[in-house]
Amino acid sequence: MDRLRAALWAFAAAFAVHVADEAAGGFSEWAQDRASPRYTQRDFVRNNALGLAVTLAATALATRPRRRGFRLHYALVLTQQAAGNAVFHGATRAPGRLTAIGIVLPLWAGITQLACQRALLRRRDVATALAVGGAAHGVAVAHQVYFLGPPGRRGLVSPETATEDRRAVARAARARGRTRRP
Repeated sequence: MDRLRAALWAFAAAFAVHVADEAAGGFSEWAQDRASPRYTQRDFVRNNALGLAVTLAATALATRPRRRGFRLHYALVLTQQAAGNAVFHGATRAPGRLTAIGIVLPLWAGITQLACQRALLRRRDVATALAVGGAAHGVAVAHQVYFLGPPGRRGLVSPETATEDRRAVARAARARGRTRRP
């Protein structure tokens, strides 16, 4: 197995370690307290099971001999999970930040370097992946953790309900001794 292929499979394993770190740190409770009181352990399991399944499937495709779909895998799976998630965890101090920043992000940087050395990626591909992957992660977090989006879709809430959620989160923060206002 070549180094890039091994690094791509290691990324899938690192994602699983990161999810375990989030679970051990109480991500569901953190999200209920700081994002949306509607967030449940079931949401956590569903979101991360889907993320791991997509990661494994995309990695299986990207590690085939001709590496078809590598750039798409790089942008929508690797960069979204590594760079987007590191920014989210760093900015919010959510459980899982140590593995997001200390394991997944450096592994992504190594994959980026290997892919550039093999001419699978150029600088503009990396820049595009950061923009697309960052946006994809932002949308995913807004929908899956904060339940923001157009009302009427399963799991999403109206602007009024989102305002109620923000107020509930602010009350929980004040109860913890913080003074955050909605």
